Amino acid sequence: MKTSTDVSPARLSEISLWIPPDDVRHHDGTEIPLQTCFFAEPPAAIGRVKSASSTLHVGSKPIHPVMKVIFTAGLLVALAAGTCWMTNESTPWCIVSILFPIILFPVLFLYHFDHRCSFVGELGVALFEYRSLSRKVQLKTLIPFSDYAVLYAEHLNSTGSCSARLEWFDAGMHSRKFLSVESTVLDFTRTTRDQRQLLRAAEQQWANHLAPQLIELWKFKHELQFPLRPDGLLRIADDHIMMERKRTRHSMLTTDLDRIILNDGTFTIVSKAARFVTGIRDPERIRIPYSHVGNARALLMALEFLMSDMDKPLDA
Repeated sequence: MKTSTDVSPARLSEISLWIPPDDVRHHDGTEIPLQTCFFAEPPAAIGRVKSASSTLHVGSKPIHPVMKVIFTAGLLVALAAGTCWMTNESTPWCIVSILFPIILFPVLFLYHFDHRCSFVGELGVALFEYRSLSRKVQLKTLIPFSDYAVLYAEHLNSTGSCSARLEWFDAGMHSRKFLSVESTVLDFTRTTRDQRQLLRAAEQQWANHLAPQLIELWKFKHELQFPLRPDGLLRIADDHIMMERKRTRHSMLTTDLDRIILNDGTFTIVSKAARFVTGIRDPERIRIPYSHVGNARALLMALEFLMSDMDKPLDA
């Protein structure tokens, strides 16, 4: 498969190389805008596309080199003005030195004509990038689901920042990172938002891919196993749930299962006997960091099935 193609920035957005079918949505579940320009086609290895996204719009053009020189010169003038004000204490220069960079700041974002387009398919996920410096459309990452066995995901939100990442492992535990996103409340770009939505869509489709295998395993063994980092295991059986970590075991009867909570990056399995006391390690709760659970979204689906079979709600 060809992994890179030379394209000039001026021609990149002339026409979309792929038109999404009517049933394909954006990664967040909304309709894909008509002006979206896909500068690459989805690889056949990912199967039928379920969702897609591109940061490029049809007709978008990079700033002309001459304009870049003008903007850069303007910035230098503003900096010089600021320096003059600091030495001469001239109020007009102060105003210029403050306002000019503020006006110029959004324009500088247009310096880099870098874009991404991504596809989540039934059989895999793919991410393409265009870098204006290299003038190449590159297949950054391709994950055929059939090549991998375990996915570790992180979706962590904290005060002022959030992070998300996906990392697949094959049967030999060789890893392949798909994408990692770090952003703050000051990060207002649409790109980072699209990337987080891509990660969630990719994780959900991976879980959908695993579902038939899990159903067959359940029918045959009536037990499912999910790996826990670094060396643990979570077992789900007809009559119990057991977590094994660092030479310790924590089990719970399925008949005692009350609810599942996913909050602040932590997976909590709660029994009916759990105490509602904060700051105390409750033996009636199984707590696991979400990023430590292999195939965590598939585990949620399995627990949802288990609880629906017991006519219990899922709180996630």
